[in-house]
Amino acid sequence: MKQRSTCRTILSLAAYIILALVVAYIITHNYPPSLAVGIQAPLDNKLTNLNGSALGLNNFKRPLLINFWATWCTPCQQELPILSRAAKKYANQITFIGAAVDSAHADIISTKNNLGLDYIISEASPHVVKTWHAELLPTTYLVDTKGTIVWAHAGLLSEEELQKALDLVLK
Repeated sequence: MKQRSTCRTILSLAAYIILALVVAYIITHNYPPSLAVGIQAPLDNKLTNLNGSALGLNNFKRPLLINFWATWCTPCQQELPILSRAAKKYANQITFIGAAVDSAHADIISTKNNLGLDYIISEASPHVVKTWHAELLPTTYLVDTKGTIVWAHAGLLSEEELQKALDLVLK
C-alpha cells in the first residue's frame, strides 16, 4: 500500500512539473506584447546610456528597433547575437537599441563586451518597462519614422522573423 502511495505522489509531482514547463513555454514563446501594432510608441520615454546620460527615444530620425532584455535571461542571451548581426547589416538604415532591464550595470557592460554588441545598449527603468509593456523578456518593437509601432514580438526571435520585420520598414 505504501509503495502505491509513493508511486502516486511521484506521478502527481511529475504531472505538475510537466504542466509548469508547458505553461512556461507558452508564456515565453507565444505571449503577445501588449503594445499593439499600429499605435504610437511611447517615444517620450528616456533610457539611460551606459555612461549615465539620458537617451531620448524621440531623437532618432530613422526607424527604431528597441529590444528589452536582461543579463540573466537565457533567451535574451541567445537573441543578442542575432540583433548584433542585423544592427551591423542595417547600421545606416535602422537604429538598434538594446534596453537592459533589471540587471546590474557591471553585468550589462560585461555582456556588451563579451558578445561584441556594437549598437546602442542602455538601461530601462521600471517605469519605461511598464510603459512599453515589456515585462516578458525579451520583447522587441520596431517603430517607423512616424513613431508608429509596425511590428512587435515577445519571446525569442529567430533571424528569419527579424528579417521579415525589418523588411516592413525598409520598403
